[in-house]
Amino acid sequence: MKLFVYGTLKRGFSNHQLLKDSQFLGFAQTKDRYPLIKTYFGLPILLPFKDTGHNVRGEVYEVSSSLMKAIDKLEGHPNINKRELISVISDVAQKELKFVSIYFFQKTELEELKDEELFREYNEINIKDIFDTAH
Repeated sequence: MKLFVYGTLKRGFSNHQLLKDSQFLGFAQTKDRYPLIKTYFGLPILLPFKDTGHNVRGEVYEVSSSLMKAIDKLEGHPNINKRELISVISDVAQKELKFVSIYFFQKTELEELKDEELFREYNEINIKDIFDTAH
């Protein structure tokens, strides 16, 4: 199973150790645009509103079904984050990968988030900005 990660499961972040034995397939971005925002605590939230926001950048891994179940638990699937299938465009040769799993936060009202800053990528720089602002 292919999994696209855009937050704390990426290399260099707190939950990446779960993917240590998985095959890294490369960097990619979502084929469609989605709103990626961050919570006050710096955690990323990807909203399931297609054609809003950016083509989100992340990493693609080949994961086992048993690992996917563990990640489902971490992500709170299906109540907090829901796993769905999307297409992503790999950085290598701009190839489209279909049927890639991704987690979307279960938020229903985009209007509530209209003033939130939307990001293309979750990285060390924009996390640092949140913590610098919070102190």
